[in-house]
Order: sequence, then C-alpha cells, then structure tokens
Amino acid sequence: MNNREARFEGSGQGFCLGDIPHMASRGEDVCHLCGALIQDVVLGAYQVKRLLGSGRSGQAYLAVQQRLPQPVVMKVFPPDQATQNLWESAWREASQLAALRHRSILPVLGCTLWNPRTHTQVGFLDKTADVSYLSIACQYAPMTFSTLLAPGGSGKLKALRLSTRHLLNLVLQAAAALSLVHDLGIAHGALVPGNFLLSASLDQLWLADFGFARLHPPASPFLAPELASVSEMSRQRRDMSGYWDAVTAASDQFAFAVICYQLFGRATSAEVVGRILPVIQRASLPDPALRFPRIADFVSALATLLASEQLLSGDPNASLPLPPLPRARITAPMQEYKDPGSVPDQEGAFTGLAPDQKSNASAPLPAVTPNSALPGGADQWEQIAGRSFAAHDYQGAEQSYLQAARLDPARASAWLGLGDTYFALERYTEALGAYGRALDLDPNNADSWFNRGTVLDVLGRSDQAALDYERADQLRAEGLRRPE
Repeated sequence: MNNREARFEGSGQGFCLGDIPHMASRGEDVCHLCGALIQDVVLGAYQVKRLLGSGRSGQAYLAVQQRLPQPVVMKVFPPDQATQNLWESAWREASQLAALRHRSILPVLGCTLWNPRTHTQVGFLDKTADVSYLSIACQYAPMTFSTLLAPGGSGKLKALRLSTRHLLNLVLQAAAALSLVHDLGIAHGALVPGNFLLSASLDQLWLADFGFARLHPPASPFLAPELASVSEMSRQRRDMSGYWDAVTAASDQFAFAVICYQLFGRATSAEVVGRILPVIQRASLPDPALRFPRIADFVSALATLLASEQLLSGDPNASLPLPPLPRARITAPMQEYKDPGSVPDQEGAFTGLAPDQKSNASAPLPAVTPNSALPGGADQWEQIAGRSFAAHDYQGAEQSYLQAARLDPARASAWLGLGDTYFALERYTEALGAYGRALDLDPNNADSWFNRGTVLDVLGRSDQAALDYERADQLRAEGLRRPE
C-alpha cells in the first residue's frame, strides 16, 4: 500500500458528526474532542453528509459522489497499532473478491490512506501530522440484517410481511457468496448482522467488508468458540495478525448459523424455528469438526428441511424464486441435536443459543411468457442468447435473454445482454429499461452505466449520458485500483 498522502480540503467551521453533534473548530477534518468527521468534509471524490453508525473498527458515514447523484458509504478506520500492519492484506483481499463481480459480494469502490487536519495537543491545526487513517468507499444500501434484528425490529418485520421463502432467498444469496469465497481459501472472519446489506425491496443481499471486517473480531454470540482465546491474545498483544490467520470457513459457518437462528426466530413462527433447529444447532456446535463440512451443506440441509416440511407452500408473500443452492457435498439426513433451553421469548425470538440510489428508473419491459417445455436453466439460456447475438440473430437473442431473466429475475447480466439486444434492434426505450433493471441489480457494473450512456446519447440526452459515462469511468478506475 502506497502511503502517499491524499489531499482533502476541510470545510471550515461546522458541525461534528458524532453521536451528539456539536460545533467543530475551524478548518479541522476530524473533531479533536470525539474523533468523528466534520459535516461536508471532502474525502477525494466524496462529500461526507452524516454518521450512519460506529462499529468495532471505525465509523461509517453516508457520503455522496460530488458530480454524480449516487450515495456511498465511507468507512473510516483510525490509526491502530494492532491492525495497521494488516491494511495492505485487507485491501488485497477486498480487491481480489471485487474482481469476481459476484452479485452478492459488495465491492469496494475506492480505498485510500488519509492524513487529516486536526488539532494537536498544543492547540493549533497541523496539516502534516504523520497520522494515517484508512478510508474505503462502498455502495450504499438502505438496510441490513441489524435493522431487522434491532429492538423493535419485530414490528418492522411484520410490517414488511417477510415470508419464510423470502428469508430463505436471502440466506441462499449469502451462502452462495460465502461458498465461493471459501472455495478460494478466504474466510470472512467477522460475520455480524450489520455486514449483510439489503436492497430497499428486500430481494437483494450483499455481503460486505471482506478483509476489512476481519481486522477486528466480533463479539459474542458471533465469535466461534475456537477463536475466543486467539482473539483475546491478539488484543492483549495489540497485534491482530494471530486472529487474522486463525479464522476459517468453519468459524464463518458458526456465525452464519447464529445469524440465521436470530433471523428466522424473529421473523417466523415457533413451528418454523423448531423444524430447522437441529440443522442450526449442528452448524453452531462448539467443536468445528462436528459442524457441516461446508456452508453449502448447511444451507442445503436447511432448505431441504423447510421444503420437506412444506413450510414454503401456501406462503402469502412467496413470489420470489429461490436462487440455486450452492453445491453441497452431502445430502444425508442430519443428526438431531436437542437443546432443552430453546424456548421462544415473548416476541418469538428463540434464546437457546448464546445471546447477544435511489433505484435507476427503468421503463416497463415486455412480459415473458413461461414455457415449461423449454429445457435448460438461466445459465444455458444466457449462453444461447450470447451465441445468437454474436450471429446477429437479435430476435433469437431477445427471446433467450428474456427466458434467462424469467428463470432468474436477479440475473443482472441477462438484463445487460437484453439492453444490448434492444440497442442493436434500435428499440431505445426498451434498451433504457433493460439497462435500468441491470443497474438496479448491480449498480457497480461499469458496462451497464456506459451502455446506458450510449443510448442516452443517441436519444439526444447528452447531459444525462455524460453522468453515466463518468460513473462508468469512475468504477473502472476505482474498482480495482490500489490505494494511493
């Protein structure tokens, strides 16, 4: 990581964005009283607007890209002797996973080291203090699992009428991302509800903070028992390298099982939780060797049990198709584990385990007529569409992309291909709608932004096109660039 100072201009006297806002000293970027950022301070291309929350490792702020109407989350990590030696490793891991462009892994848009202006102990502003903060920019999402599990979350869940099928859809999205990452030999290491981001419609999930969250261990109940001693020892030594190296896919499985337990316990009935409890108990056993071999096996057993008990049928809010299960290695019935302390509390949340932008507007798209006689899944139909497009058979490509989108409505690549097809057919309004849908599903796809800009250019809407081109350039420049 190149520790060249990033230059940011302060905003003059203003309000500190701490938990209790107050006036800040003129010219400083970080409040010398509480350590929070100053409102409207500019960090690179982003202007900070408000505090979203504080976590184990730092603070998260809502910011906006100055020239584009897109909100982002700026996460600021203050200097910390225990973790600074791991910042480079965290960035390499985050950039490696961003390159996968998985629909359920939240990519990092930008990362830099920052030397803010702040008051020194003798009382004057120092612009050259050798104090480096780490700041990262990520896509903004309006909700997380923490929102649903917070005090009062039961009312929100009931108002949203989340079905068992809907919750399982989100769990499968997260499991698909974790399975892929684990196959690469990487573990998240700090799975907590706040790292599961949700779209406003609650049909899309992103798993956030790979690399950076692992700099600081989570608290109970999300810390796997086998990590407790190494976590405490790393804290005492003020060097988190031991914890960084100790996390595994099995410890991720433990934390994920606890989160699933809390989520289903809060949102569904005691009957649902009672049915899936043996599976969740196995995934959260103290001995990692007795857990499921992989997270894919855990969620496969979970989904199979729910389906076998017909808990997904007759659901009033079961419109979402389930994404494919991650490939599991075993399908045999799981041993049942009893927990006599697992009883529901007054809100239906079980206590048997340990306690503790706006969317791009898109034009209406043509309806897809289901055809059960057509073979193949969404992957196969998208491949057929790509071959048809390459052969200039645009009508065939249109039908194949529509079929792929029908089978998997959350497949952003199918909507992108459909937009390209409509553009080739000079059906520009429909192309805008398809690109808009692709951007709803994957706001960090530079190709979708650039191609939509091309359509806007053709339609004479050059000002809007310029914004799309700029967003595409920003994503291409920042998505995988090493911090400077």
